Amino acid sequence: MFSRDVSPANYDNVITIFSRAGVHPKTVHAARQWLTIVAMVAEGLGVSLVPRSLARSNVENVRFVPFSGAPAIAPALLV
Repeated sequence: MFSRDVSPANYDNVITIFSRAGVHPKTVHAARQWLTIVAMVAEGLGVSLVPRSLARSNVENVRFVPFSGAPAIAPALLV
């Protein structure tokens, strides 16, 4: 995910989505670009919430799963 200093709104949105589900993620890795985040997921470094538009990126070893539940500020997928 993006660190809070890079994108405060995105960081807060992701933390809120997880918190609503009763999950309190431990941030181990952060990046400045979405494709870098997806590449880290592909390498097995964790999971992330990403914009729905990234599902078209067809990154090997990554499964894009629609996120359900309470509405997010922006459509998101769990990868």
